[in-house]
Amino acid sequence: MSMVMRILRWVKVHIDACMGPVMRALFALGVRPIHFTFLSLPSGLFGVWSLFNGPLWGTAALVAYLCFDIMDGTMARTCDCVTERGARLDFAFDMTVAAAFLGGLYFSGLEPYFAVFALILIAAVSMEEIGLLRR
Repeated sequence: MSMVMRILRWVKVHIDACMGPVMRALFALGVRPIHFTFLSLPSGLFGVWSLFNGPLWGTAALVAYLCFDIMDGTMARTCDCVTERGARLDFAFDMTVAAAFLGGLYFSGLEPYFAVFALILIAAVSMEEIGLLRR
């Protein structure tokens, strides 16, 4: 296992331990991981758009996006309701926000070559994730 994967696993274990009781309480009230997933996309896209137009609101919206993104996975793991559909949807939304950010970099003229290269990588990873590039 790579060092990055070990670090991510360590972080997830500790986040789950800290946030688990709150996530279980919200789950008992009827909140589901998919609710956080669907909140993450608009907050992420608004955050990216705002980042290039008004950094204060963009930063706040991107922090909200990251919180929602963490909360959906934490709730799914701690409440034992992980689904393949939810994982794929979360991945698709994350890639959409990342692509929007890189598109913003490209069109703002800040880092056009990096943005194009990263968009190609996102497309390749996304195609592999949905099974188009598997051997």
